[in-house]
Amino acid sequence: MVKLRPPLSPPTSRGGTIRYRLVEFRHPAYPDTFQPLLRLGAIDNDRNEKPGVDYDVAFLACCIITGNTWHTGWLACKDAAGSLQEMHRPDDGILTGGTYYFCLDRQNPSRMYASYLFYF
Repeated sequence: MVKLRPPLSPPTSRGGTIRYRLVEFRHPAYPDTFQPLLRLGAIDNDRNEKPGVDYDVAFLACCIITGNTWHTGWLACKDAAGSLQEMHRPDDGILTGGTYYFCLDRQNPSRMYASYLFYF
């Protein structure tokens, strides 16, 4: 039997707990009321601007939980009309939005696919 360590405490600063927002990565075939594939803390940014999540870390994490899909997977965001638009890697590599979608099929981005989620 594998022994799991207790979770780490949130990061702290000299003034107390650091507050951060979560960026969600969702399955495009499910409504936004469903559990996201992944949530990452928006703590990355070198220039004291709006913090976000590193694009490469988010992309690779989504690829892993969808069965090592690095050759077919891509990140998207929704436009004002609710259509999925591919999210290319920003120049600074930081995703500053609140919600992204991980897609596998270019012809049908909202296609159902399996994911391997583990909840502890």
